[in-house]
Amino acid sequence: MANYTVLRTIYVPESFGWLRDKTSTYFRSWVLGPDPEDDLRSDPLAARWGRQEMRGETHCYAIVYPAGILYDVIGSGLLIRLENRRSSRSASGAPATVTRLYGDPTPNSISFEAHRLWDGPSISEAVSIAAFLSAGGASLVMVSLDDRVMAIKSNPTLSVEDRLVELDATVERHLPAPAPYPLLKESLRAHVSEDLWSKLPKDARSFLEAGQVAYDALDGVALVRLETSPAVIAYSKALESIVMHYLAHPFRRYVRSGHPIPAGGDGRFNRLKAFASADEPKPLELGTLASQLVHLDASNVESLPPTAHVYLDFLETLRDPNFLEGQLPRQLLHVSKTYRNPAAHPEALDFARLHEFVILLLGTDSDRGLFSSIVAAAQSTTKR
Repeated sequence: MANYTVLRTIYVPESFGWLRDKTSTYFRSWVLGPDPEDDLRSDPLAARWGRQEMRGETHCYAIVYPAGILYDVIGSGLLIRLENRRSSRSASGAPATVTRLYGDPTPNSISFEAHRLWDGPSISEAVSIAAFLSAGGASLVMVSLDDRVMAIKSNPTLSVEDRLVELDATVERHLPAPAPYPLLKESLRAHVSEDLWSKLPKDARSFLEAGQVAYDALDGVALVRLETSPAVIAYSKALESIVMHYLAHPFRRYVRSGHPIPAGGDGRFNRLKAFASADEPKPLELGTLASQLVHLDASNVESLPPTAHVYLDFLETLRDPNFLEGQLPRQLLHVSKTYRNPAAHPEALDFARLHEFVILLLGTDSDRGLFSSIVAAAQSTTKR
């Protein structure tokens, strides 16, 4: 169990017996091990689990393999676990994100816990069984990354800001293993050119890959209500990385290399000033930076505090200061309010919202995305 790391869960508003029998049907050609008696065609999971249910168990599980020959291959198994959450004896309930969507009755669930070496196939398997279960008209919610995401989103003791911090850390722990760009080129090349890819910071590439893997896995799954917050967070982190790489960190270097920020002014740019001036600045996350920079789009620039004037001078050293001063802050604030912040709330973010976000960031054949716009606008025109 210790080697099984990534958990995906599907919640189903059907009886536990229905879920048990449907799951057994889906895995009828799989095996539990190399011995003939472990063939699930001769002794289905429904029969095995039915015996456990008679003993009062509220959950059942099995480690299944696509073929007997894979039994001895480390990482080839898939741990599946069914929870009878409606039972009065059940100690586990559905998270708030799910209950808000379903209301009554409480949904039961099936989870897929994949070995770290078989995580990729488990995504396809979870999507496949979700489609299989929904074929009969069941309304499903599928957790796209990990149950811990749902726990964070539903935790009433955490503020939205604290949830975002926890979600960021969770997504970072689940970044795909380092791999050469060609492995994801097929899915990314339609929107991310080789030139743009070469100009993205390394961590932005990793976050973009993580988001794209999730997007591809969830795209086109009919009749399944998808919870896509982890993918939204991954894409948001990619955007944050690009903004920090091309604007925040260069501004800090600009300030500390002979353009200090004068004292005085109000607190509208206090976090940006602290980041640029402090010897050991606190991290500056996307929502905070957006809420600071949006004040640049003011009708009376002369009323802005000293930090804003130094930042505007810095933007003049870049290729498109007008975009960076006016349009970009509004777009970053829109991203925070419409996509990133809602990912930290108990409500589920569906695939339509994720799709909108991806189009905004990556663009289309006729429109440049936000990633390309930032990279192009923030190219330096002077030597600093």
